[in-house]
Amino acid sequence: MLETFIHVHGDDFRWTPPPYEYEWEKLPIDILLGDGTLRKRLEDGADIKELESGWEQELRAYRSECKDCLLYPE
Repeated sequence: MLETFIHVHGDDFRWTPPPYEYEWEKLPIDILLGDGTLRKRLEDGADIKELESGWEQELRAYRSECKDCLLYPE
């Protein structure tokens, strides 16, 4: 959805400025996403599918690491 909003609204698109809860300097979207990396990549026009494919290896490692702790296995 973020990719679409940025594309459709172009130069009119703006992220909500701080403050957000306890944080007065960081953009709220950066807090929600963990850091500014994904936001910056989306602003630069990166394709979300390419970004997602870059997460696959880390996701597999995470799933493997926590599989014995899952209440509801995948």
